[in-house]
Amino acid sequence: MEKGIADSGRKTRIGEHVQIYTKDRTVRQTFLRVLGAMATALRGHDCGQQPKPAPHYPTNNNPPTSLPTSIFPKTLAIPDSKPNTPCMATPHRKTIHRFDTPGDVHFLTFSCFRRLPLLSRTRTRQYCLDALEVSREKNGFDLWAFVIMPEHVHLIVLPHAGVKVAPILSTIKQSVAKRAIFWLQQNAPQFLSRIEDLQPNGNRSYRFWQRGPGYDRNLRSARDVHEKIRYIHENPVRRHLVERPEQWPWSSCAAWESGSNEPIPLDRANVPALTNLDDSITSDYWR
Repeated sequence: MEKGIADSGRKTRIGEHVQIYTKDRTVRQTFLRVLGAMATALRGHDCGQQPKPAPHYPTNNNPPTSLPTSIFPKTLAIPDSKPNTPCMATPHRKTIHRFDTPGDVHFLTFSCFRRLPLLSRTRTRQYCLDALEVSREKNGFDLWAFVIMPEHVHLIVLPHAGVKVAPILSTIKQSVAKRAIFWLQQNAPQFLSRIEDLQPNGNRSYRFWQRGPGYDRNLRSARDVHEKIRYIHENPVRRHLVERPEQWPWSSCAAWESGSNEPIPLDRANVPALTNLDDSITSDYWR
C-alpha cells in the first residue's frame, strides 16, 4: 500500500501538455499496451490500411479492467521492423498495373535474373537487337529509343493500333532467353547454376530475365517522351561506361545524332516535336 501511494506521485510526461500518473505496475503495463495499440493503428493508417476498431465497452462509467487482447500487438516492437509489414519493401515482385491506352507511348524497363550482368557480352546484346527487330515485325510498334545495359534494358515504344505491350515484351524476352540459355548449355554449362530458378511447383529451370513484367510508364506528352529519351541515352554515362552518350554502341543515341540506321533502324517519323526545349539540351537531334 505504501509503495502504491509512493508510485501515485510519479509522473510520466508525454509531449509537453499531457501528464499521466501511474499507480502500480499493472496500470503501467496496461498503459504501455494501449500505447502500442495506438501506434499500430496510426501506422496502419499511414500505410493506407484500415485501422482496427476500438474496443467496445459497456455503456456505463466503469470500463472493464481486462481489455480485449486482440487490439494489442504481441510485442511492443515498431511494426516496420517486421519483414511482413506492408510498409516495408519485400523481396516479392510488385503487381504492375499496365495501361494499354491507344496512342500512349510506353517507357519500358526489364532486368536480368537476380540483376546479374547477363547482357555484358556482345553476343547477348546482339540477341537483344535481333529480338527487337523480330518483335517489331511480328507485333507492330514504333521503336523510338533504347539502351542495353549490362543487367537491364530500357525501351521507348509506341504500339500500333490494337497492339498490347505484353506480347511485345514476351517476344523479345523469350527470344533472348532461348538463345542465351542454349549457348550456355553448349559452351559454358558450369555457368548454368547461377541462373537456376526454383519454380513454385518445385521444378527447377533456367531463367534469363527477372520474374514479372518489369517497369512500364505511359508517356502522354512530348516533354515526357524527350526527357525519357535523354534519360536512357545518358544511362551509360551515369554508370561510367563511356564519357559521352553517343559513344555507347548499344543504344539509339548515335542513330539520333547522325540519323543513321545503326545499330538498328528507329521509327522517328511519329516522334513528337518539342518546341520549348530546356536550355541544357543543345544537340539538334532533340529538335
